[in-house]
Amino acid sequence: MGMGGMEIFIILVIALVIFGPKKLPEMGRSLGKAIREFKSVGTELQDELTKAADEIDRDIEPNIKPPQTKAADETDKDTEPDIKPPKTS
Repeated sequence: MGMGGMEIFIILVIALVIFGPKKLPEMGRSLGKAIREFKSVGTELQDELTKAADEIDRDIEPNIKPPQTKAADETDKDTEPDIKPPKTS
């Protein structure tokens, strides 16, 4: 549901009548600058959020360890280290 060409033309004619031919181009430039600045700030914000999310992902991944299974824990407890007695000469 956008604005058609006729609606835009009517709005421009009304603006021309209200503000006059000298003020209208100045207002258009100001509006263009404001829109560009708004887009720039939005892009910067999106870049910062993406960078922060990437840092969080990068920090979390090294700390993830696989879960220990019960069988692996039992085999570690049952085995004794191989200790050889010292050789006597």
